[in-house]
Amino acid sequence: GGGSAGCTLASRLCENKDVNVLLIEAGGSGKSLFTQMPGGNGYIFGNPKFDWCLESIPQPRLNNRKILYPRGKGLGGSSLLNGMIYMRGAPGDFNRWRQKGLNGWSYEDVLPYFKKSASAYHRKEDKYHSHSGPLKLTPAGNYNLVDEAFINACVEAGSEINNDFYNESLNGVGRYDVKVWNGKRQSSAEAYLKYKPKNLTIYKNTSVIKILFKQSKAIGLLLTKGKVYASSEIILSLGAFGSPKCLMLSGVGPYEHLKDMRIDLVKSIGLSFSEIQSLVDRMEPFEGAREFIDWIRDNFQLTIVSDSFYELAWPLLRKLGTPSINCHYLDIENNELKGYTLRQLENKKKVVQGLKDMKFKVFASGDSYNDIQMLQEADLGVFFQAPKHIREEFKEIDGVESHADLKNLLIENSSFIGRT
Repeated sequence: GGGSAGCTLASRLCENKDVNVLLIEAGGSGKSLFTQMPGGNGYIFGNPKFDWCLESIPQPRLNNRKILYPRGKGLGGSSLLNGMIYMRGAPGDFNRWRQKGLNGWSYEDVLPYFKKSASAYHRKEDKYHSHSGPLKLTPAGNYNLVDEAFINACVEAGSEINNDFYNESLNGVGRYDVKVWNGKRQSSAEAYLKYKPKNLTIYKNTSVIKILFKQSKAIGLLLTKGKVYASSEIILSLGAFGSPKCLMLSGVGPYEHLKDMRIDLVKSIGLSFSEIQSLVDRMEPFEGAREFIDWIRDNFQLTIVSDSFYELAWPLLRKLGTPSINCHYLDIENNELKGYTLRQLENKKKVVQGLKDMKFKVFASGDSYNDIQMLQEADLGVFFQAPKHIREEFKEIDGVESHADLKNLLIENSSFIGRT
């Protein structure tokens, strides 16, 4: 596969002049005005020359809609059509992998490779940035007065300015770096294979039918152009959909499913189809997902119920670290009562109390009197962000005539975990 990973791997492997590398891509060159122009991806989505145009089967719980999965086709893969935002994973996630036994994957372990891959000439070379990587970054170009106003509004709502998302903090709001250089999209093909190494051979418009095995050892590939054999190794980088498909067509996958498809088994790995279906069946609406909810509770750190991301998330992130799940609960009804809906309030009570009953660590936010009442009844930690203008409903509370009165009342009656 000659996508985001494949082009990168081919380039790096070819740095060893003693090896010969074959890169096989089912699509074409990936070259087009619209794959090079940063704003051109709107012309690429749905174009079968550059997009595999994948979609799900009809989803019963989404009114039988099909979900589109744009996947890049051609050298560069999905880096031909993605949004070009450059973002690294959260350091805490890498460190948790290492703590669970995945040696070599702590943040300190992977940071040198982030630096090796990208050049940010607009930033100083330091612990987090370099000027030597093939992937060239620039500040997002579509930054104007509206974007600046949005960032200022986020700060007013409780966020913090972060002008560098590539250090050890992903919290805050700011201007992204993007994979654009001199007005051209930096796909993996552009960044890593603009100049093809002499020891690299590229097959374009060539599909892999299956992996060839000698007993359980992979020795080659059956292609639409014939067979090829590896002298050293075979690396699959066909993407999240293509790689498992290739493995299963080659006889590596869930035994039950391969048997149903009449594919000779080489090695059974992964969940069986019935096990996967069982997981899906358990993902029913709230009451029907007890086992699934138990799994979430046991495997994730924190659940937040909030009407608004900015009301709660940033102060919590600063105080408690990165939560694993944010549940942003919204509801739309017309039966308003003092600015809140009867249905919304009842549903929110049900969700919050249900999460608490299942022994989640729950924090909830609110900026209305109904919210505060509900949260107090549930005996939850409360985060409150006072609106700029006191709503009429607050004035109905005895003794509340100002922001100060309201905050004092909340402090006396709620458990604060943060405020802006």
